[in-house]
Amino acid sequence: MKVMGVALSPWVMTFSVLAFSGSGWAGGVQVPCGTADTGLHECREVKERSVELVTARAKEIVEDWYRGKVNFYSRTCSLTRNIFSKEPEVDSNHLGQSCGDWSEIRTTYRVKKKKFSVRVDSTSTIHSDGSRGARERAYTAGAYVQAVDCALKRINNEIRSGTLSIRACQSMGSSTGEKVSGLITSFKTYSASVKGANAREVLNKCDGDAQKNNGFTDGQGKGEALDQVNCRLVAQRAATETLFQEFAICELMMLSKAAFDEFRLEVLDPADMRGRIDGWAKACQGCEADHSCQNTCYQTHYTKFFKGKVENRFGRCE
Repeated sequence: MKVMGVALSPWVMTFSVLAFSGSGWAGGVQVPCGTADTGLHECREVKERSVELVTARAKEIVEDWYRGKVNFYSRTCSLTRNIFSKEPEVDSNHLGQSCGDWSEIRTTYRVKKKKFSVRVDSTSTIHSDGSRGARERAYTAGAYVQAVDCALKRINNEIRSGTLSIRACQSMGSSTGEKVSGLITSFKTYSASVKGANAREVLNKCDGDAQKNNGFTDGQGKGEALDQVNCRLVAQRAATETLFQEFAICELMMLSKAAFDEFRLEVLDPADMRGRIDGWAKACQGCEADHSCQNTCYQTHYTKFFKGKVENRFGRCE
């Protein structure tokens, strides 16, 4: 397909600016899509394709955790519903794997009698040796699943809105965002030069017919070169969409990791945990010396506490 009436030199210049210093980034990257006259793919199509790809990548990341490919966590069990696990996984996960054994809590009580009062002091110790403690680690890994779910919802909503905010991937941001924004600008320049034609249709008719004929006149040679430029623009259009999707995946992975790391610091701080264990031990004083009762009581309190923390941090993502 020859683009008639368009000089060759502007399109050579188009490719000289693929290292663009585009000014459209500013902390956000526009979805590389547009109307037919811009030559870019339709926005609904690009957005749906991007959401589908990012979601698929998120599921791959989560599957690695469930399959035990992350060294620290031998099991993953999510205490809350998410797009990866439709029901809470309290005792076993959706793969049929046990969530593991609880730590063992041992509480001893000392009764101190005074003349007019009686005081009961308790001392609690946690034993997580061997397989014990796997249950708590499985629930912690489940919090990472919830972090991925939370980040995915935010990113997909931003893709559908048309602009991806850049929070975690700033180091990748300026150069990559400028390339995406710059290419969108170059396509708009291209479409203006086509003089009102359907630029997308012109670009999509890149079938190489012009290259099959060696008997070009000088003017036909220019037409051939323009077809070559069209083909390169089509390839660059696909590459730009891929670049945008890689940006979204970077945000997904980095945001998830940052949120999970913050959650662990908050919930698993040894000093705070020690205080909580002591508090739960006092709440379970009715068990007295019955260790089975003590452990059941501890497990109930821990599950309620941990699930509440997960829901509070990750349960309101939109």
